[in-house]
Amino acid sequence: MEKQNNLKEEALKIMENIDKTLEEHEVEQKQLDVTHYKKRFPELTLSKLYDILSIIIKEDWENKLITFLAMISTYTYDSQLNISFNAPSSSGKTFITKQLAKLIPREDKIELNSASPTALRYREGVIDEDTGATIIDLSRKLLIFYEVPGPEMQKTLRAIMSHDSWENTSLTTNKHKKGANKAQEVIITGYPTTIFCSAGLRLDEQETSRVILLSPEVTEEKLKASIRFTALRNSGDKEFLKGLEDNPEIKKLKRRIIAIKEEGVDDVYIPNIEAVEKRFLKMIGKAKPRHNRDLDHLLKLVKAFTILNVWHRMDGDKIVTSKSDIDQVFELWQKIADSQNQNLPPVLLQFYKHFIVPACEEKMANPLYAEDMKDGKVGLSRDELSVYYRQREEIPLNWGYYYREMQPQLKSSDLIQVRAPEFGDKRSPHIFPQQLSKPNNVGTTPGTEQKETEEPISTEFINSLFGIKEKGEPM
Repeated sequence: MEKQNNLKEEALKIMENIDKTLEEHEVEQKQLDVTHYKKRFPELTLSKLYDILSIIIKEDWENKLITFLAMISTYTYDSQLNISFNAPSSSGKTFITKQLAKLIPREDKIELNSASPTALRYREGVIDEDTGATIIDLSRKLLIFYEVPGPEMQKTLRAIMSHDSWENTSLTTNKHKKGANKAQEVIITGYPTTIFCSAGLRLDEQETSRVILLSPEVTEEKLKASIRFTALRNSGDKEFLKGLEDNPEIKKLKRRIIAIKEEGVDDVYIPNIEAVEKRFLKMIGKAKPRHNRDLDHLLKLVKAFTILNVWHRMDGDKIVTSKSDIDQVFELWQKIADSQNQNLPPVLLQFYKHFIVPACEEKMANPLYAEDMKDGKVGLSRDELSVYYRQREEIPLNWGYYYREMQPQLKSSDLIQVRAPEFGDKRSPHIFPQQLSKPNNVGTTPGTEQKETEEPISTEFINSLFGIKEKGEPM
């Protein structure tokens, strides 16, 4: 018996040694793999990433970087981002999204031009043997809508986009084979990255609270680059398009994305989060309820940027964000902070800053109106805005589009009030801007001067945005 016990103890020791050897081998192999991937995929800065993405998309610094990082966030467990591109037709929102989506493996993305209210619930899923429920897994998926879905579909997406619950259960009614109605339980699991492209500027607050609002950049350089691309694409030059797809940097970026996916990242650790919080509060100035949402988006961008360099951020079993990651993402966020703070698409905020505010300030500089404007007795009339706009852009303002898409959003964001003046023609309400000077507490440190970084809006873009005025509409 004693001999048998000794043999058992020796066998256990041998097994323990084998397990230990295997563990040491796995650790050693993992270290070798990390070293291999570090050499294969050198660390990327946002500046270097911008240069690579510029091969397929010209200009649009913040738009293509943020959209790409959102797509990379697909490969996290629960830190996926949601993007809403809002801008007029032909401004580039769909082009940016489609070009970047080409970098993502086909099996990881769902691209939709339209969708019925229950389309997601009727996707092919797995039947749970115990409950009979249909399980549709959207975890680590990229979900793109090139046209905004209807209200019912948006209701389905809200809980998913806000990450309220990993499982979202619904009951649908189907016809049984014999014609009777039968309730079918559908469970949508996981969190996808969601991107919307829309030509409309009017947004439901329930959607804006869940997305980062973007609008394509409009500069002379971008318009010329876009015209050049269109000309080459339609020239029949197959070598031009093949050159984009076969570019070594683009192919390497695609391989990098596949390698990130294979790492199976669950989460990213952000050290010294108190310092990040303090820095964010210093950047925004006075805190508002919407800043909870903005901080959440910013931190998810930090995590997405971190896993882009995942092999350079491994610390034992953790993936740890570096100070450089945080610094670069803060700099990127500052470029869109003002529009996010106002809950507006950037293109609409630009119109407010480039036309409404300077037109009011010009009128206020006139001694005839200065005191009355300061006292809020009169504001900017429709005719005065029309004159200012035409003088600057040499085309008339499409008031129909303004009333339908722009004014409601500007009012709901408390940037303007629209009411009758205290004297003059009271049948024509005036526009009263609530911020005649650019605030310095958004996107910059309070007490420092924020430089104007936005390019003037081009005449070509304004023409596409507002068209030619054919018939006036009452305010």
